[in-house]
Amino acid sequence: TTNPPKAEEEQACPVPQEEEEEVRVLTLPLQAHHAMEKMEEFVYKVWEGRWRVIPYDVLPDWLKDNDYLLHGHRPPMPSFRACFKSIFRIHTETGNIWTHLLGFVLFLFLGILTMLR
Repeated sequence: TTNPPKAEEEQACPVPQEEEEEVRVLTLPLQAHHAMEKMEEFVYKVWEGRWRVIPYDVLPDWLKDNDYLLHGHRPPMPSFRACFKSIFRIHTETGNIWTHLLGFVLFLFLGILTMLR
């Protein structure tokens, strides 16, 4: 019996299955190493790109509203998005923001509930 001709790829470069598995085994650690390097780069960029809290004496005059809070102020925010993201950070205004935000949500919920009755 005659076997049908194989595809060009199979005829040109036959790769034994053992070698193929060996290549996979060798590339898996390399892929993991590469992924770890990418993750380290990402974490470094995020860490360096974040803002840090600043002391009272570094604040611009228009943000100096409490002489008794000397540390932990958030710096002036360049955009609404940056300001919104700062809600999830710890600084001197965190408690004020969250108590007002949660109070607003509760008030809104109770108002809607009252209107639906």
